[in-house]
Amino acid sequence: MIDGIYEVKAKTPLGKKSGTLVLVTSGDVCAADFSYKKKTKRLQGSIQGSTVTFEGEVKLPRPFGKLSYTLTGGVEGDELKGVCTTKKFKFDFNGTRVG
Repeated sequence: MIDGIYEVKAKTPLGKKSGTLVLVTSGDVCAADFSYKKKTKRLQGSIQGSTVTFEGEVKLPRPFGKLSYTLTGGVEGDELKGVCTTKKFKFDFNGTRVG
């Protein structure tokens, strides 16, 4: 089961980032709320086995502008691990279940 609250960290090309991710699954759909710096972004994705995938777009500071991304990850025990892929860069993220 991947449902839960995770403290997530990533070392991105724009620096170290951390936040809280709440995952909720229903059938083959996975919803997530990612909270970072007092903002929350709602993600809608899919789940296949123990792998979740989210696709979306984020507005970044110059020179990036709007950037499409794909987040793919999975949960093993209380550990969340995954990768964020864009046309410009790729980075790993990880998290620990806290609730």
